[in-house]
Amino acid sequence: MPQTQLPAHLRKFVVDQSTTRYTSVEQATWRYILRQLKSYFSEHAHPCYLRGLKAAGITEDSIPQVSHISECLSKFGWQAIPVSGFIPPAAFMEMQALGFLPIAKDMRSLEHLSYTPAPDIVHEAAGHAPILIDPEFSEYLRRYAQVAKKAILNSEDLEIYDAIRELSDIKESPRATKGQIQRAEERLENANKISGPPSEGALLARMNWWTAEYGLIGSIENPKVFGAGLLSSVAEGKACLSPKVQKIPFSLDCIHYSYDITEPQPQLFVTPHFEALTLVVEEMAKQMAYSLGGPTSLDKAIVSKCANTVEFENGLQIGGVLERYELYQGRLSFLKWIGPTQLCIKDIEIAGQGITRHKDGFSCPAGAIEGFEKYPATMTKEELDAKNFKAGSIAKLKYVSGVRLNGKIKHVEYRNGLPLYATLLDCTIEQGSQKLFDPSWGEFDLVFVNEAKSVYAGVPDRLAYGETQGFSVRKVEPPPQSEESQALDQIYGELRKAREGASLGPAFLHQIEGIHERLSRQFPKEWLARLEIIEISHRNPGLSQLESTVRDEIKKIQSQNLDLQVPIAEGLAIVGSQ
Repeated sequence: MPQTQLPAHLRKFVVDQSTTRYTSVEQATWRYILRQLKSYFSEHAHPCYLRGLKAAGITEDSIPQVSHISECLSKFGWQAIPVSGFIPPAAFMEMQALGFLPIAKDMRSLEHLSYTPAPDIVHEAAGHAPILIDPEFSEYLRRYAQVAKKAILNSEDLEIYDAIRELSDIKESPRATKGQIQRAEERLENANKISGPPSEGALLARMNWWTAEYGLIGSIENPKVFGAGLLSSVAEGKACLSPKVQKIPFSLDCIHYSYDITEPQPQLFVTPHFEALTLVVEEMAKQMAYSLGGPTSLDKAIVSKCANTVEFENGLQIGGVLERYELYQGRLSFLKWIGPTQLCIKDIEIAGQGITRHKDGFSCPAGAIEGFEKYPATMTKEELDAKNFKAGSIAKLKYVSGVRLNGKIKHVEYRNGLPLYATLLDCTIEQGSQKLFDPSWGEFDLVFVNEAKSVYAGVPDRLAYGETQGFSVRKVEPPPQSEESQALDQIYGELRKAREGASLGPAFLHQIEGIHERLSRQFPKEWLARLEIIEISHRNPGLSQLESTVRDEIKKIQSQNLDLQVPIAEGLAIVGSQ
């Protein structure tokens, strides 16, 4: 199974997908949507779209199994895994960076036919998967995810994400009240108000929105659609190509355009080709904290108030919430983390240096030490022993920044002949009159660091660290079916079997007429089931009278409901073209 190849901390987002969980109404909704998408986007999407649907094993006949999509996508270097609704951006990006396409197994309701605020299998499978067969786009998406997973997020970003997730889940729920929707909308509105300057994560989210979600490709005058947000909705696909929507040549400037998920987009970006996407994301990567390091990058981590990683020139990684740092003549002299903190090498936690030991934080002096001709992290055990820096000795270190450290060395841990850390007893660290560490605080683990070479989102060893803010699991539960919804689902199930069956005799005609009689009695406003009856009748001359009757009924429904006028007209057009 593909999920067994995922890192352990990502497996918790993978869910079971069962063919039996989809109702007959959902299957009919999928079929209607896919037929509309294929009809419209055969002309208006990137040329690989229809080929991509076929190559990914996606048909209009039934909601696909993610395992089957994964098998098909493996030929193009990708695998697919089923998830539930929204998953945290950091988890989503890490999966994509590893070549896994997360596909929300949930299916939108008939009430949200053209658009659903929550991720669903139409958006992921029929929107994202087909374009992955293009090697240039595939390379962009993977590279984008590799960059985006390093992007530092602010705590405000996580609040906005959680507010969006709550609003989406509530809007998709048939049990949601107007009051619940209003409160969720107010929460999102308030979260957007308090957010400050956009973080790296927010800027990368904008790039994703204007490319993988709402991207256009080709010429400004005649662009084609490739963004999954557009490819999963004919209504949005048509609206985006309208002259009312401004078309802007794609560049890094797109990160300065915010977006509102609840409103139509006033502008969209057009890339001339997929290779341009990768060039722009590389341009962005060069400006990020993980590439630049240094004090400016540490500032981003402090503003973030989230767990991030600071990686030093000797390969040591410290993961946690950075509270502050000090400089001396422009170089690091001291750093302090608060809350659970871990020390790692190559993304693996150093034994005994995790959040159990450093549950309340971690601090360390930095820079050169007087009397040491070499940087201590580059000195061998013999060289440090010669400086009397060994177990049982008293360490009296004076850093060139003025930081003073005094304590008894309990142990020095080496790896590959070089020091990882030293544990000190009765340790005092001071800088002038400022006390940086007191013996009453316990043992002190001293690391030798000099420069912050890279700063990036998340902790190095997520499995060892445990749950972090913005990395939690919340699964969408299907709503319970009422007796009425079960009765309606039975009608759709019978229509599906009738449509797929080979029998056209008197019993078949009687069956369809019986279904229509129940539909008229129990569900006079149900339009999609009537569309299916029209399709079945259109193929069978013995049901011509029934077809005429049901056409009159569906036109009446259409005239009485403004929101259904376009979906019904488009459905009738598909039936009439057969």
